[in-house]
Amino acid sequence: MSEGVSIFDMDSGVNFDDIEERRFAQVPPGIYRAVVSSIEDGSDQNSGKTRVAFKYTITEADDERWVGKAVTERKYYKGREDSEGLGYIKARLVDLGLPKNYAGKIDTESFLDTEVTLTLVQNGQYVNVSKVELVAGAGAAADGVSVDALVGDDDPFSV
Repeated sequence: MSEGVSIFDMDSGVNFDDIEERRFAQVPPGIYRAVVSSIEDGSDQNSGKTRVAFKYTITEADDERWVGKAVTERKYYKGREDSEGLGYIKARLVDLGLPKNYAGKIDTESFLDTEVTLTLVQNGQYVNVSKVELVAGAGAAADGVSVDALVGDDDPFSV
């Protein structure tokens, strides 16, 4: 089959006889060692809501097949005046080592590769991040990044 041809448009049809079924494998509930791989602000593709996406990559797990897998946690907010939504985002950033009394621009890149312990729990059909804890000695501030590097004077959550 050539690239760009739909399997539904092929004159000869498709033979699934020798094709193994594949399904998305969701990381199960549990406790995992991970690193922060990105923190991105933007609009959610599905809902259109404004959100911050915290992305983690698993580095240690009881079951090795989860090592290297990505876990994404989304925190939604309605703008600068949404103290409830921003409160959830602040809590997670504080979990990652941001000082509690920050003000201004946040350099999200300073959090990259921060080592954490993730606790994932089942919530209906989804598995959600319920807790993020710094690994001893980890975190942007612990890695020698000054508070000034974390906190600027512009728009929050922009790089």
